[in-house]
Amino acid sequence: MKKAGALLLTALLFASCANPSPTDYSAHTEAPPIQSPAPEQPSPEPPLPEPPEMPEPSERPMPDFEVEEYNGSLYHVFFHFLIAFPDIARNNSYGRNLDNDCVTPTEFRRSLEEFYRNGFVLMNLNDYVEIDADGTVSRKPIMVPVGKKPLILSFDDINYYSGNLGKGICDKVILDSGGRLAMSTMQNGAELITYDNCVIPILEAFCDEFPEFSPFGDKGMLAVTGFDGILGYRTQRDSPNRESEIEAVKPVVQALLDSGWYFASHGYGHYDLAKISLDRVRDDTRKWIEEVVPLVGDTNIYIFPYGSRATWDDPRFQSLIDDGFPLLMGVGMPPVGHPPYVRHTERYFFMDRWAVDGTTLRRHRDRLAPVLDTDFVFYQAERP
Repeated sequence: MKKAGALLLTALLFASCANPSPTDYSAHTEAPPIQSPAPEQPSPEPPLPEPPEMPEPSERPMPDFEVEEYNGSLYHVFFHFLIAFPDIARNNSYGRNLDNDCVTPTEFRRSLEEFYRNGFVLMNLNDYVEIDADGTVSRKPIMVPVGKKPLILSFDDINYYSGNLGKGICDKVILDSGGRLAMSTMQNGAELITYDNCVIPILEAFCDEFPEFSPFGDKGMLAVTGFDGILGYRTQRDSPNRESEIEAVKPVVQALLDSGWYFASHGYGHYDLAKISLDRVRDDTRKWIEEVVPLVGDTNIYIFPYGSRATWDDPRFQSLIDDGFPLLMGVGMPPVGHPPYVRHTERYFFMDRWAVDGTTLRRHRDRLAPVLDTDFVFYQAERP
């Protein structure tokens, strides 16, 4: 491995993101998690067990269709997990957060239909850039099927935090008895297995139905923290069942990788980078590398919690690059008529991401118009 290396809720804050991108006049940022991460002065940590062998995705066949180089705007859209059970969310205070910061299953499916209708195809961010042995970051030609546009989809906080379970979201990602990716949720003392109320199985099914939407086999980027485990499994260092949870999540991770999903760091404790010390940034990164990388495999992608970063030359920003994260993702939608914000230097590649959630579907029809029609996507009947 090269030297590489929470629902966290979004709120629309006008010009309040720490040092937003130049074109980001209305930065869309995330609010703190319901369950707080580790305290600033953590208690002594128990020793870590031997890390599991890092997973690797299986090889996928090369496409046999005609491609061309794409030179247009680069779009990156992100979601959180879904309001899986609106009736439950409707009856607790967390439902208000879900209503603002998530979409419903129908809205997510309609979003995918809109992306497909507008000529987008799913891509992997790593196909946009090349990182040389000396760390130099270069742009790659972006090849797409003739007449199509590339789209990066990412999904924040795919951790299914223990403090939020039973409040209208699913519990964890699983493999069903047939090896298919599904969602598991405990309700009334019994396990409910579903395929139609969270992002992973819905996107899997959509790509099965419309394989041309994923012409290269790519699905989405899963941004995970580590302080309360990943994918609904309590794999963090202070978990009493850590070792068995690691064993349980390993085949799920492998199935995700094999199906074209890939992972990004969302910070171990989901700290606001602009509000913590350099030492804290480095310690947070170290924990993510030690605990999460062995589970999900190596990654060079970092997604800023809260969409917040320090200035480009700030040591905290630079430390992420030094620790093996030259691909850095923010949050922000440009004004109508402006392209998505992308910044590339020899040391890093930065891209803003467009949030699709209850807030933006209600307030930002014009800004989201290049990727979807909010009038079609928004579905009030399914909202808490």
